[in-house]
Amino acid sequence: QAYPWRSLLGELGFVLLRGLGFMMTIVALQAFEPSLFFPILGAFSVAWLLGLVVPGAPGGVGVFEAVAIALLGNYLSSGLLLTSVALYRLISTLAEALGAGLIWLEERITQLMKPVAKAKRRLLLMPATDIDLYPPEAQDSETPETVQPETVQPETIQPDGSEPEVSEPDMSKPEISELDTSEPKISEPDTSEISTSETVDAASYSASLSSTNKG
Repeated sequence: QAYPWRSLLGELGFVLLRGLGFMMTIVALQAFEPSLFFPILGAFSVAWLLGLVVPGAPGGVGVFEAVAIALLGNYLSSGLLLTSVALYRLISTLAEALGAGLIWLEERITQLMKPVAKAKRRLLLMPATDIDLYPPEAQDSETPETVQPETVQPETIQPDGSEPEVSEPDMSKPEISELDTSEPKISEPDTSEISTSETVDAASYSASLSSTNKG
Protein backbone atom coordinates (compact mmCIF):
# COMPACT_ATOMS: atom_id res chain seq x y z
CA GLN A 1 0.00 0.00 0.00
CA ALA A 2 2.91 2.38 0.71
CA TYR A 3 6.64 2.40 0.10
CA PRO A 4 8.76 1.54 3.20
CA TRP A 5 10.47 4.91 3.49
CA ARG A 6 11.56 4.26 7.07
CA SER A 7 13.45 1.10 6.09
CA LEU A 8 15.05 2.91 3.14
CA LEU A 9 16.22 5.79 5.34
CA GLY A 10 17.63 3.31 7.88
CA GLU A 11 19.56 1.48 5.18
CA LEU A 12 20.91 4.76 3.78
CA GLY A 13 22.12 5.73 7.25
CA PHE A 14 23.78 2.32 7.65
CA VAL A 15 25.63 2.63 4.32
CA LEU A 16 26.64 6.21 5.18
CA LEU A 17 28.20 5.09 8.46
CA ARG A 18 30.04 2.23 6.74
CA GLY A 19 31.30 4.66 4.07
CA LEU A 20 32.59 7.04 6.75
CA GLY A 21 34.40 4.11 8.33
CA PHE A 22 36.00 3.27 4.97
CA MET A 23 37.17 6.87 4.51
CA MET A 24 38.57 6.94 8.07
CA THR A 25 40.56 3.83 7.22
CA ILE A 26 42.05 5.60 4.17
CA VAL A 27 42.78 8.75 6.19
CA ALA A 28 44.56 6.65 8.83
CA LEU A 29 47.00 5.57 6.10
CA GLN A 30 47.22 8.72 3.98
CA ALA A 31 45.33 12.00 3.90
CA PHE A 32 43.33 12.94 0.80
CA GLU A 33 41.77 16.13 -0.46
CA PRO A 34 38.24 17.08 0.75
CA SER A 35 37.04 17.15 -2.84
CA LEU A 36 37.37 13.35 -2.93
CA PHE A 37 34.77 12.92 -0.19
CA PHE A 38 31.77 12.31 -2.46
CA PRO A 39 33.63 10.19 -5.09
CA ILE A 40 34.95 7.88 -2.37
CA LEU A 41 31.52 7.65 -0.68
CA GLY A 42 29.80 6.95 -4.01
CA ALA A 43 32.35 4.29 -4.99
CA PHE A 44 32.01 2.63 -1.60
CA SER A 45 28.20 2.56 -1.89
CA VAL A 46 28.30 0.92 -5.33
CA ALA A 47 30.94 -1.60 -4.21
CA TRP A 48 28.96 -2.47 -1.07
CA LEU A 49 25.73 -2.86 -3.07
CA LEU A 50 27.32 -5.20 -5.61
CA GLY A 51 28.90 -7.23 -2.82
CA LEU A 52 25.45 -7.58 -1.26
CA VAL A 53 23.49 -8.67 -4.34
CA VAL A 54 26.09 -10.91 -6.02
CA PRO A 55 25.34 -14.54 -5.02
CA GLY A 56 28.03 -16.92 -3.85
CA ALA A 57 30.04 -14.26 -2.02
CA PRO A 58 29.38 -14.25 1.76
CA GLY A 59 29.59 -10.67 2.96
CA GLY A 60 30.68 -9.57 -0.53
CA VAL A 61 34.18 -10.93 -0.02
CA GLY A 62 36.14 -10.34 -3.23
CA VAL A 63 33.36 -8.48 -5.02
CA PHE A 64 33.52 -5.40 -2.78
CA GLU A 65 37.30 -5.18 -3.01
CA ALA A 66 37.40 -5.59 -6.81
CA VAL A 67 34.71 -2.95 -7.46
CA ALA A 68 36.22 -0.45 -4.98
CA ILE A 69 39.67 -0.77 -6.58
CA ALA A 70 38.24 -0.43 -10.10
CA LEU A 71 36.21 2.71 -9.26
CA LEU A 72 38.83 4.49 -7.13
CA GLY A 73 41.84 3.62 -9.30
CA ASN A 74 41.82 7.08 -10.88
CA TYR A 75 41.69 8.94 -7.54
CA LEU A 76 44.08 6.99 -5.28
CA SER A 77 47.21 4.95 -5.75
CA SER A 78 46.91 1.20 -6.14
CA GLY A 79 49.03 0.47 -3.06
CA LEU A 80 46.90 2.74 -0.88
CA LEU A 81 43.71 1.20 -2.25
CA LEU A 82 44.82 -2.39 -1.65
CA THR A 83 45.97 -1.63 1.89
CA SER A 84 42.85 0.37 2.72
CA VAL A 85 40.47 -2.29 1.36
CA ALA A 86 42.23 -5.11 3.21
CA LEU A 87 42.39 -3.15 6.48
CA TYR A 88 38.73 -2.11 6.19
CA ARG A 89 37.69 -5.76 5.67
CA LEU A 90 39.64 -6.77 8.77
CA ILE A 91 38.19 -3.98 10.90
CA SER A 92 34.58 -4.63 9.80
CA THR A 93 34.90 -8.37 10.41
CA LEU A 94 36.38 -7.82 13.88
CA ALA A 95 33.63 -5.30 14.69
CA GLU A 96 30.87 -7.75 13.74
CA ALA A 97 32.54 -10.56 15.69
CA LEU A 98 32.94 -8.26 18.70
CA GLY A 99 29.26 -7.33 18.60
CA ALA A 100 28.16 -10.98 18.41
CA GLY A 101 30.57 -11.88 21.22
CA LEU A 102 29.23 -9.14 23.48
CA ILE A 103 25.66 -10.35 22.94
CA TRP A 104 26.64 -13.94 23.75
CA LEU A 105 28.56 -12.81 26.84
CA GLU A 106 25.62 -10.77 28.08
CA GLU A 107 23.29 -13.78 27.76
CA ARG A 108 25.74 -16.02 29.63
CA ILE A 109 26.12 -13.47 32.45
CA THR A 110 22.34 -13.22 32.76
CA GLN A 111 22.01 -17.00 33.06
CA LEU A 112 24.79 -17.18 35.65
CA MET A 113 23.31 -14.40 37.75
CA LYS A 114 19.90 -16.07 38.11
CA PRO A 115 21.01 -18.50 40.90
CA VAL A 116 22.77 -15.64 42.68
CA ALA A 117 19.61 -13.55 42.62
CA LYS A 118 17.54 -16.46 43.96
CA ALA A 119 20.01 -17.08 46.80
CA LYS A 120 20.00 -13.38 47.65
CA ARG A 121 16.21 -13.36 47.91
CA ARG A 122 16.26 -16.42 50.16
CA LEU A 123 18.87 -14.88 52.47
CA LEU A 124 16.93 -11.61 52.71
CA LEU A 125 13.61 -13.50 53.15
CA MET A 126 12.14 -11.78 50.13
CA PRO A 127 9.10 -13.30 48.37
CA ALA A 128 9.79 -15.23 45.22
CA THR A 129 8.94 -13.56 41.97
CA ASP A 130 6.86 -15.01 39.15
CA ILE A 131 10.05 -15.73 37.18
CA ASP A 132 11.40 -17.88 40.02
CA LEU A 133 8.14 -19.79 40.46
CA TYR A 134 7.42 -20.23 36.77
CA PRO A 135 10.65 -19.94 34.74
CA PRO A 136 10.28 -19.52 30.96
CA GLU A 137 11.78 -22.97 30.32
CA ALA A 138 9.18 -24.70 32.48
CA GLN A 139 6.34 -22.66 31.00
CA ASP A 140 7.37 -23.65 27.48
CA SER A 141 7.85 -27.35 28.27
CA GLU A 142 4.98 -28.05 30.63
CA THR A 143 1.85 -26.03 31.08
CA PRO A 144 0.23 -26.38 34.52
CA GLU A 145 -3.09 -28.13 34.44
CA THR A 146 -5.99 -26.34 36.05
CA VAL A 147 -7.75 -28.49 38.65
CA GLN A 148 -11.46 -27.87 38.87
CA PRO A 149 -12.94 -28.14 42.38
CA GLU A 150 -15.45 -30.90 42.94
CA THR A 151 -18.97 -29.76 43.69
CA VAL A 152 -20.40 -31.33 46.86
CA GLN A 153 -24.17 -31.46 47.21
CA PRO A 154 -25.52 -30.87 50.76
CA GLU A 155 -27.26 -33.85 52.36
CA THR A 156 -30.72 -33.38 53.78
CA ILE A 157 -31.25 -34.92 57.25
CA GLN A 158 -34.71 -36.22 58.13
CA PRO A 159 -36.22 -35.46 61.55
CA ASP A 160 -35.98 -39.11 62.74
CA GLY A 161 -32.26 -39.17 62.02
CA SER A 162 -32.43 -41.75 59.24
CA GLU A 163 -30.56 -41.26 56.05
CA PRO A 164 -32.64 -39.95 53.18
CA GLU A 165 -33.53 -42.41 50.48
CA VAL A 166 -32.26 -41.52 47.09
CA SER A 167 -34.56 -42.59 44.33
CA GLU A 168 -32.71 -44.06 41.43
CA PRO A 169 -33.99 -43.01 38.04
CA ASP A 170 -35.85 -45.65 36.07
CA MET A 171 -33.55 -46.45 33.17
CA SER A 172 -35.73 -49.25 31.74
CA LYS A 173 -37.00 -48.84 28.25
CA PRO A 174 -40.67 -47.80 28.02
CA GLU A 175 -43.05 -50.38 26.58
CA ILE A 176 -44.53 -49.36 23.27
CA SER A 177 -48.04 -50.64 22.61
CA GLU A 178 -48.49 -52.14 19.20
CA LEU A 179 -51.05 -50.48 16.99
CA ASP A 180 -54.02 -52.51 15.82
CA THR A 181 -53.67 -52.50 12.07
CA SER A 182 -56.52 -55.00 11.41
CA GLU A 183 -59.50 -53.82 9.33
CA PRO A 184 -62.63 -52.85 11.30
CA LYS A 185 -65.53 -55.31 11.16
CA ILE A 186 -68.80 -53.97 9.75
CA SER A 187 -71.89 -55.52 11.40
CA GLU A 188 -74.46 -56.69 8.83
CA PRO A 189 -78.19 -56.29 9.62
CA ASP A 190 -79.85 -59.44 10.91
CA THR A 191 -82.78 -60.23 8.53
CA SER A 192 -83.54 -63.67 9.92
CA GLU A 193 -85.94 -62.50 12.56
CA ILE A 194 -88.99 -60.58 11.38
CA SER A 195 -91.74 -59.55 13.76
CA THR A 196 -95.13 -61.30 13.52
CA SER A 197 -97.03 -58.10 13.20
CA GLU A 198 -95.10 -57.11 10.10
CA THR A 199 -95.82 -60.58 8.53
CA VAL A 200 -99.60 -60.35 9.23
CA ASP A 201 -99.79 -56.84 7.79
CA ALA A 202 -98.06 -57.98 4.63
CA ALA A 203 -100.44 -60.97 4.21
CA SER A 204 -103.58 -58.83 4.65
CA TYR A 205 -102.26 -56.27 2.21
CA SER A 206 -101.63 -58.92 -0.44
CA ALA A 207 -105.12 -60.43 0.08
CA SER A 208 -106.80 -57.07 -0.40
CA LEU A 209 -104.85 -56.53 -3.59
CA SER A 210 -105.93 -59.89 -4.99
CA SER A 211 -109.67 -59.26 -4.17
CA THR A 212 -109.52 -55.90 -5.86
CA ASN A 213 -108.01 -57.41 -8.98
CA LYS A 214 -110.76 -60.04 -9.15
CA GLY A 215 -113.56 -57.45 -8.84
